[in-house]
Amino acid sequence: MAVENENDRSFHQAIELAGIIHKIREKEEVNDEERLLVENWLNQGEANRTLFDSLFQRDRLTGELEVLLTYDTEEAVTAIFAALDQRRPRTVPLWRNVARRGLTAAALLLLLAGGVWYFVDRSNKERAAALTTGNSQPGMDRAVLTLSDSQQIPLDSTRTGSLGLQGGAHVEQLKDRLIYTATGSGAGV
Repeated sequence: MAVENENDRSFHQAIELAGIIHKIREKEEVNDEERLLVENWLNQGEANRTLFDSLFQRDRLTGELEVLLTYDTEEAVTAIFAALDQRRPRTVPLWRNVARRGLTAAALLLLLAGGVWYFVDRSNKERAAALTTGNSQPGMDRAVLTLSDSQQIPLDSTRTGSLGLQGGAHVEQLKDRLIYTATGSGAGV
């Protein structure tokens, strides 16, 4: 813990010192405490004095800035991987990742929509099949009334009149309607 605190303190002092040196370089006013901090740092060694002096040489700083601006990072990264005898990993542009994710999402939505359509369509076909009666022949357009005793009576649009009794009710056909009239003689309707 003591090492971390010492490192933190040194780091913060270095930051503070850099700020003070910047103020001096820009000809801003510094107080006595700041001036004393810089003087103590300069007295710690010749390397500190040389660095301090070099910071005030504008021509040298301009030249270093130009070197930094012309620095080729791609070439440096390639050189580092070559020195490590490693193959440089291929980078994928951001738009490719976005496009790949978008296409994946679209494909999943299409599969989901297709699955929903299939099951809804299948359910509708099963429901329609359950509603159709097995009494009518293909290509024929006629309905058949099946009574509780399994007697089948074809319902024809031209036929009218009484169709018989069905569990205590009289069944009569009038053109396109069936009419049930309770007779009261049956046990249950």
